[in-house]
Amino acid sequence: MRICLCRDVSDGDLSEAVRRGRTIEEVVAATGAGSDCGACEDALARLAAAARGEGVDVPRPAQKRAA
Repeated sequence: MRICLCRDVSDGDLSEAVRRGRTIEEVVAATGAGSDCGACEDALARLAAAARGEGVDVPRPAQKRAA
């Protein structure tokens, strides 16, 4: 899945960089993700925390209930 559309960076690209021990700043510098429009910054932070095994709770959209 593409996380950063501006720089065409995928979740796999980011996860691999974090697993190799890179900090968020190093990932941004290496990939450019999060350095343009900023729309991917939250996803980048959650993905990095998850890749480091920090157990991030990613909220899911509320489901509509039948009336």
